[in-house]
Amino acid sequence: DGGRVVGEGALADVMARLDLPTARGDGAGVVLSAVVAAHDTPWQLARLDVGEGFSVWARDSGLPVGQRVRVRLLARDVSLAREPQVATSIGNQLRGVVEALADDEHPSQALVRVRVGEGGAASPVVARLTRRSAHALGLQPGLPVWVQVKTVAVVE
Repeated sequence: DGGRVVGEGALADVMARLDLPTARGDGAGVVLSAVVAAHDTPWQLARLDVGEGFSVWARDSGLPVGQRVRVRLLARDVSLAREPQVATSIGNQLRGVVEALADDEHPSQALVRVRVGEGGAASPVVARLTRRSAHALGLQPGLPVWVQVKTVAVVE
């Protein structure tokens, strides 16, 4: 920012810092390292393993199993729930724990950083919600939540 470093570290961690300019605007989100783990050929989908206990489904780009990829999850494509949802079109539902909340650029919106996965392989994900939704869900650091991402929104 203005020729000086404002953050450093792993890409996913830096992009998930709610105090940096990268957390604002339409491009807010995270980029995670993953491995193509399986193909669901009839549906043309691929399972991408991000870490222990953390996989997402995305469209199959034809990459072989074992291929390393980067996955982009935009904050605007991530929603949160207090319980797992049933009878839904959302193909990715992941257990997580709220780490932090921050105001977004518009006063009606909030950014929520959630830690998904287990142990040292856990990764941050950022969700953009209305402040009303964050309040209705009672979001606060330490609260267990379900992170939901539409399969069609996962970009590798």
